Amino acid sequence: AVRPWLPATLPVEVPSGRASLTVQADVRSGQDGLTASGSGNLALHSIRMVSEPVGEFAAEDLEVGLTGIQAAGSGLAGLTIRAEGRVRGTTLRARMGEQTGSTAGEAAAGEIQVTLERLGLAPRQGGGRTLTAGGRAVIRGLQASAPGYGVNTLNVQEIRADVGSVTGNLGLGATGEDQGLLRPAPYRLRLRSIEVDQPQVQAVRAGDGRARTPGGTGVSDMPSVRLDQLVLRNGRVGFRDETVQPAWSAEWTQVEGMIEGLETDRDVPASFRLSATESDGAQVRLHGQLRPVTWSGEVHAD
Repeated sequence: AVRPWLPATLPVEVPSGRASLTVQADVRSGQDGLTASGSGNLALHSIRMVSEPVGEFAAEDLEVGLTGIQAAGSGLAGLTIRAEGRVRGTTLRARMGEQTGSTAGEAAAGEIQVTLERLGLAPRQGGGRTLTAGGRAVIRGLQASAPGYGVNTLNVQEIRADVGSVTGNLGLGATGEDQGLLRPAPYRLRLRSIEVDQPQVQAVRAGDGRARTPGGTGVSDMPSVRLDQLVLRNGRVGFRDETVQPAWSAEWTQVEGMIEGLETDRDVPASFRLSATESDGAQVRLHGQLRPVTWSGEVHAD
């Protein structure tokens, strides 16, 4: 059983799952407080976790291994923890948004491998913890959808990411609408590079307002993201515009693209290059700049 391991105040239900935990630790107490070192391994099997209205997570197998753990502080509540490690998972599924309402999106992956080159957890003023992490990740067999954003389906053979840093605050809301809800945001995500192999996208611009940003996800603010480079290889994109009559649709294959210098918290331009083949065999080559904060930019044809 997994639920008894979790804090009673954490708004998470665990309908199913098995867990095993192995810990090796050397803990010492002195005049300056506690110090500890060791390693740990957590394995979850056939796990399903639900936290409404945030969403749901399930996995056939998920293993988290930490090595080189170092901890120090005045007591258990004040411990600062540093470690390295890895995360491996198979047959994973996630949903963001309420089960009975419009969801922000769903995703499934055949396999995930994460190398944690650094992981830190420290107490922060006012309660909760500050999380910092960095490393590399590989996702294989991704299948996703985000109807609220106009993405009906997204299939990707493999994604490789070099994550410079992830920083954020973890804690439970204490008052008002936040009371009892897990609040992992706002957080900052710094990505050195993302490589996407054979993406296949089916998108729609709906005339009934379906393609919009839905609420009700239980997560406060969107993250601040800085992406140095995004590379797309051998993609396929289908698009349908239902805001015009008759509806217009198009499909592009052999999609190759690159985006550099993307930032979501500053109104600075990111550069992009894109090439594709239309259904009639015509070649399309574009380049330009975009500003994600104001959804503006410029496009030029080669």
